[in-house]
Amino acid sequence: MRYRLIFLGFVLFAHASSANAQGFGGGGGFGGGGFGGLGGLGALAALAALQASGDQGSDIKLAYSPNAIEIGFAGDRLFKGAFGSSLLYPEYANNPGFLSTLDVANGLGGSVPAAGDEIGYNVLDSLFVWNGSDEVLSHNARLAVGLTPTESFIVTDSSAISRASLSNPNGATQLIDTATSEGIDQDLLFNVDTGTLGSDPAAFGMLWSLSSSNPSIADSETFGILLNFGLDESEFENGVEHFVQTRGLSVTAIPEPSSASLMLGVGLAFSLRRRSFSDARDGTFLF
Repeated sequence: MRYRLIFLGFVLFAHASSANAQGFGGGGGFGGGGFGGLGGLGALAALAALQASGDQGSDIKLAYSPNAIEIGFAGDRLFKGAFGSSLLYPEYANNPGFLSTLDVANGLGGSVPAAGDEIGYNVLDSLFVWNGSDEVLSHNARLAVGLTPTESFIVTDSSAISRASLSNPNGATQLIDTATSEGIDQDLLFNVDTGTLGSDPAAFGMLWSLSSSNPSIADSETFGILLNFGLDESEFENGVEHFVQTRGLSVTAIPEPSSASLMLGVGLAFSLRRRSFSDARDGTFLF
């Protein structure tokens, strides 16, 4: 999907460049559709241009494992992205993407979604904004998510929970992709309207979970997506820490046991073996 769009981006380059002039431009509106006035062809070209620039970002890896959507986290339940990798489309991002292949599924101990299964995203909170030092609690920024204006969902400071509608005869909403026999490999467009923040650097975050159209597959865990709009590394990482801590996305690491604690455990195990199950009324057995 993403490589076909690279070719399409060059074909539609002139159209998209013209349409982009009607876009956000210093905090302007979404135009008529949610993606800066680009229209369907322009939105696809924007995505293709981002991909042609090499901005693949870090994919959100997923699998069925076995009765729910499993996501591969490398620590806290947060994925990062950044706006501005394309000079033509500074208010757009296409990372993180979404990936489920046989290798990914094997790594997660699960399986690739069955061909025809739809995977969608659920928006679980209002739009988070970080100005480099503090969370901005009152703002009018907006973030459009989707592939085309007609498929986009707009997250604001007052957004409530919005779940994906999958296997819908009228068309799925908040859809990421429909799995093929090879799995899923899809990017969405993230398009920010900074509102009164203007061109000031900031970061924009959302709380999501993923759903499947397969009724036997439960939702994924809640995770966050935080997109950088011009903050330096330390300012952005401060926002990451704040977002993770205040939204309950932290994963507490279990420290590796020391040599002393290992020896203590061995001694305790030998001691416990001398006791019968009937004597272990305090429930202190380790295994």
